[in-house]
Amino acid sequence: MAGGTTTHTVHLFSRDSSTALWTYDTGNGYQVESVALSSDGEYIVAGTRWAGDGIAYVHLFDKDSSTPLWSYEAGHN
Repeated sequence: MAGGTTTHTVHLFSRDSSTALWTYDTGNGYQVESVALSSDGEYIVAGTRWAGDGIAYVHLFDKDSSTPLWSYEAGHN
């Protein structure tokens, strides 16, 4: 299970525990707008947006690491 917050963090949880397996800090001011898991549960994607000017990013994670495999600047929204 994965989730995000408006206080700039993405979390991955085990379905058997409420303790986060890992947490990723998107940076001060970047709100997590959406989070999704791949159908096989191997990957997590998170969409973020900076509250200041609306710059949006997409981050892709492997389930085993809080370090993004890649991040893409999607522009302003």
